[in-house]
Amino acid sequence: MELLAEVIQNPSITPENVEKARRTMRHLAAQSAAKVRSRAEREFLEKLFPGTFLSNPVVGTVESIDSISLEEIVSFHRNYFCPGNMIVTVVSALPLTKTAQIVSETLGSLPPGPEIERPPARYEPMAKGPIEVVVEGQRNYVIWGYPFPYDPRRESGLRVASDLFSSAITFQWREIEGGAYNMGASYSHYGDVGWFWTKIGTTRQPQDALEAVQRSFEEFKGRKVTENDVIRSVNALTGWRLMKLMTREGRAYRLAMRELAGDPIGDVGEAIDPPNRSEVKLPDPWL
Repeated sequence: MELLAEVIQNPSITPENVEKARRTMRHLAAQSAAKVRSRAEREFLEKLFPGTFLSNPVVGTVESIDSISLEEIVSFHRNYFCPGNMIVTVVSALPLTKTAQIVSETLGSLPPGPEIERPPARYEPMAKGPIEVVVEGQRNYVIWGYPFPYDPRRESGLRVASDLFSSAITFQWREIEGGAYNMGASYSHYGDVGWFWTKIGTTRQPQDALEAVQRSFEEFKGRKVTENDVIRSVNALTGWRLMKLMTREGRAYRLAMRELAGDPIGDVGEAIDPPNRSEVKLPDPWL
């Protein structure tokens, strides 16, 4: 913790170190931009959130990395590497009270720093109806999805519906028809903005993949969800979550991510509440 405090308070932000980091990040950004999946995901988010931070690649672009100045990095460090704007995650066998005491003794004297305003998250239909993205290459990548108003009260139903739809289309299009080398369906959200997307990596014609997704979606909307469907999905989702939480590092990471997103901390190992069958449905893309 003393070493961490030293690194946080007195980082070696020199022109030489910045340029070394810039070369590394430039390489990572170029690698990401060359992948059809990364390009497709970025294009989807640009259509969904044009001109906002949510459409920017996390790793940055070669152009954005080259444009960052030493002064901007120093300013970012001053504003964000402080108690009010920083999450410190500690994984230790020490008792919790002892760990908290050590953290307080080593980092408690840091200046609080400025209050950072969280970007707004209001639902606005920036895209009308479904969004289609096709990135062609040696292996094509297709994304079909749409935005919807996110309501946390529907969380369990959304999880189960997404899992059931993902399993159905994956089994049909990848296992039976052999039309995809990679695929899956899921939803994400930021604040009250939600988006559902199905991603398909395929060597077939992109239009075939898009039609397969749309056909499967219509079939799923008319499908009757059974109690066994819900039970199997909840068990699978719970098992996946527990696998992620088998280590203290995994639990600490999940807690930190909830804190970062401003979500209730709760217990990251809590079971998924089985939803009523009537709640297991994907949101309508033409709201």
